[in-house]
Amino acid sequence: TASTSYSARMHTSDLMPNKRFHIVSEFVAFQTSDTSVVENPLQGITVYATGDRDLHIDIDSITGTTNEEFIQSLTKGMETLSSQNVYPDEKLKPGESFEKVTPITYPVTPDITMEMNLVTTYRLVSVEGELANFDIDQVIQMTLHPSEHDFHVTGYGKGKIIFDLENKTNRVFETNLDMNFAYSIQDIMISANSLSYSKTETTIEQ
Repeated sequence: TASTSYSARMHTSDLMPNKRFHIVSEFVAFQTSDTSVVENPLQGITVYATGDRDLHIDIDSITGTTNEEFIQSLTKGMETLSSQNVYPDEKLKPGESFEKVTPITYPVTPDITMEMNLVTTYRLVSVEGELANFDIDQVIQMTLHPSEHDFHVTGYGKGKIIFDLENKTNRVFETNLDMNFAYSIQDIMISANSLSYSKTETTIEQ
């Protein structure tokens, strides 16, 4: 199983009258165990965006590349990551949980769209000072539309989150994901399995 990590430096502006702020994000480090990747795909990439106090991010533009497929993929990835911050509707006690459904639509090609539902269950384990510790369970269902083949993907994951209550952002987001792929070509059914591990760490500098 290949592992990939990157580090980014994010600069934010003062809060604007509309309760949003500007964000400039630069990727400063990249590491991968995948030997087929010989160059840093994030070298020279700068992301311009706006965010709110809940750190929900909307990407305005990405510079440093003209690869539209890469820009779309990075945009979806960053916006999806920001949507996974923990925001329960009510105050939780240790042992209690809540569920969040995140629908994602992503253009693979001009004619094909990937549709995915990410269902995450958050269970509060403990609160230590301003840090809340959560266990998470994830279920993923994915299809392609339209597709000349019968293509389906399901995934199941477990992980943990360390959530910063004061700054309302994830300090650590860690998951192990088991993905199962199944598609048919004419009368042939093909299936595959993928195991992946991801960990995102956020450091806040004043």
